[in-house]
Amino acid sequence: MFDELDNLQASLAKDLSMLGTQDFKEPIIAMTATTYTRDGVQFIFHQACFTCEMCATSIDGKQFYLSEGKHLCTDCYHDKVLGRCDTCGQPFVSSAIIKAGGKQFHPPCFSCSLCHKQLRDTYIEKNDKFMCRECYESAFLPLCSTCGTRILPAEGTGTIVAVEWKDKKYHQDCFACKVCGKPFDDLKAVAHNDSLYCRECFEDEATQNAV
Repeated sequence: MFDELDNLQASLAKDLSMLGTQDFKEPIIAMTATTYTRDGVQFIFHQACFTCEMCATSIDGKQFYLSEGKHLCTDCYHDKVLGRCDTCGQPFVSSAIIKAGGKQFHPPCFSCSLCHKQLRDTYIEKNDKFMCRECYESAFLPLCSTCGTRILPAEGTGTIVAVEWKDKKYHQDCFACKVCGKPFDDLKAVAHNDSLYCRECFEDEATQNAV
């Protein structure tokens, strides 16, 4: 074992001299060595030299992470590499991170800004806030004045197509005569008792009511 260690020391000293390294001249002996293996390659350090490359605290005998070739303690890796949750402000302690809108969250913290339910499958971003579909539709989509349901964006476009008439909004299909169903392509409608009529049907109904 000691012959192998002597050979390793000689090889390491030779490699360092070839690289022109002047900083580490003390030989590594078994009592002061820290080693670990990665991808079949063994790495060896003085115990005092095996420190976090961000905060310089010792990671000898402790859990550490290798990030972009740097050895990091758990605190620096979680806090400075993984970062913190944009909702609760706490660091991430696992790889379970949701990234959305340039921000990152713990999965339980990624929730609707209105109802606060956890967002799992789909979400909508509006004014730098994340919402579930139900809350977004309730807060931002208009109600049709004829059928009373939300006017949803056209499928595949995200664009709301609606008819606005006298400060009210309608689905295109709902903006039609109550009696004959003829659409008001020319926007000429007659409103009566919260219903829309074409002029012909309105006059017919008015005549019938007068009899």
